[in-house]
Amino acid sequence: GNSWSPNGETTASISVSAPGTYTVSVTTPCGIITASHTVTLNPVPNIQSVTPTPISCFGANDGSLTIVSSDSNIEFSLDGITWQTGNTFNNLAAGTYTPRVRFVSGCSATLAPVTFTEPAAVTASASSTGTYCDGSLVFLHGTTTSSGTPTFSWTGPNSFTSTLQDPTHVAQTGTHTYQLIVSINGCQSAPVSTTVTIHAIPAALVSNTGPYCAGSPIVLNSST
Repeated sequence: GNSWSPNGETTASISVSAPGTYTVSVTTPCGIITASHTVTLNPVPNIQSVTPTPISCFGANDGSLTIVSSDSNIEFSLDGITWQTGNTFNNLAAGTYTPRVRFVSGCSATLAPVTFTEPAAVTASASSTGTYCDGSLVFLHGTTTSSGTPTFSWTGPNSFTSTLQDPTHVAQTGTHTYQLIVSINGCQSAPVSTTVTIHAIPAALVSNTGPYCAGSPIVLNSST
């Protein structure tokens, strides 16, 4: 039979988890034969911290992840395929990443997955109500359904700009487009717009079908 030292097992094969020298004694018809083998466990990198910086805005793809280790001569990866010596990963899009750290020639450590979530897009809507004539005030209205404190940025015809939520503008005859962008905490909405038609003021004319004779009815006609 077999006898292992130092753990005392008697099977032909054993599994160990600690480094050291293991000796097996095998009883044979010719006597007891002994053999020894030394097991060495190489260390894995010591990880001190994993710090994610979230994605700032919808569509930004600017998340980052920094891994700090007390060891040297190590490499870092987020997919186990591409490795780098720098400990910070930038320009990360939404998704789940599994950080890995390895000695350049040695063992590696796989860390807990890190998930980046893309923030919701900032919403915006622009509108204008009413019928407008040349020289009258155009009333604009901006809204957002996103949480936070919004700022409004309007642009329009004749170099019109405004940071009011509901600005006014004196516009001239024609069809004009006003554009709005809403910003919250440094994140911008997609541009939205509203189109306004300014009508020309009609001219009133009065005419008659004369000449007329005394006593006959006089007919006056109006037109624009």
